[in-house]
Amino acid sequence: MNPRQMNRNIQRVAMIPAAGFVLLCLFLGYWQIVRAPELRASQYNTRGRDRLAKIEPGDLFDREGEKLMGATRDGATWKRTYPEGDAVAHLTGYNDRSGLQWGMRDALLGIGPYESPWAEFTEGPLRGNDVTLTADLGAQKLATRLLRGERGAAVALDARTGAVLALVSAPGYEPEGLVESQWDYQMFQNDPRKPEINRALQGLYPPGSVLKIMSAAIALDLDRVNRETEFTCERVYRVDGAAITCPRAHGTVTLDQALQVSCNTTFAKLGEYIGADEFVEYAKRFGLLENSGLPLSSNAGRLGA
Repeated sequence: MNPRQMNRNIQRVAMIPAAGFVLLCLFLGYWQIVRAPELRASQYNTRGRDRLAKIEPGDLFDREGEKLMGATRDGATWKRTYPEGDAVAHLTGYNDRSGLQWGMRDALLGIGPYESPWAEFTEGPLRGNDVTLTADLGAQKLATRLLRGERGAAVALDARTGAVLALVSAPGYEPEGLVESQWDYQMFQNDPRKPEINRALQGLYPPGSVLKIMSAAIALDLDRVNRETEFTCERVYRVDGAAITCPRAHGTVTLDQALQVSCNTTFAKLGEYIGADEFVEYAKRFGLLENSGLPLSSNAGRLGA
């Protein structure tokens, strides 16, 4: 065998382990990158669950630094504490499948996009991130007190920024009791008043006169009317057989005046000027048919029956 033929044979033999190495890298990359999320979420992956259970979760604070939710050690794991009880229950939730414990779980545990790339190799105690809300504890307590014994919700927003200052649903519940007692949890689940429902975000209600502001904005944007356009307010106005009533017959009013006195019949006419298709399109642009965008479970709005 001549030297040239021998070199070619050696090169062919050398390609076998090289090809095997490339295939091994592709195989490992597939499982560690492509299939990694699936493996982490698998019910058989106890390593991930054990690690999460040992992380001290971050605390939740209101805008002034008042603690709304903390954590205390419970053996080798951590247990949530709720110093403000039912005043913030629908914000905090009562386990990692409800409230902000679910919606901001990754941030509070310091995992996912909030995780340090060296977390897997870090020794010693791990701690998640603290989260500060725009909500004000004083406003939460006031709304909770005013809604005591009722069914309903109260939401206060900063009109300039859209920040949520208060978000309360009634009836409320004591999250601490649900964590401590299986009996309390069963009573909670079977309560006919449905305290687990966050009525501020998960209920569907007629918007009432709030929608008049949006209707006026749509009509002005479409140039169907201007602020000085005059309307005649009757006590009753019929639309497709439905009677729209106004408690007071305001007579002749401009759009500005109709908005000031919240004239029902004027805005029924305005709806006809706008038309159903245009109204639905603008409702989408206003975000009326979307979820709240908050890290809390919510229902999207809808129009029509």
